[in-house]
Amino acid sequence: MKQKYPHINIAITNFFIHLNTVWLFALLEELVLHPVKKEEMEKFIAEYIAFETAGWKELMNA
Repeated sequence: MKQKYPHINIAITNFFIHLNTVWLFALLEELVLHPVKKEEMEKFIAEYIAFETAGWKELMNA
């Protein structure tokens, strides 16, 4: 991976990966536990993807 994309940071701790996994399962649990309309859930998932890929700046169009 580093040879193909030398600018990529692959020095990510296992704990960071673990936390992201835990957050994802917590998110799924919350979606199951709370009644959320389909439209709201679709918007939320789009927001979550934007946040996870680009952070608050992207989500807030800043």
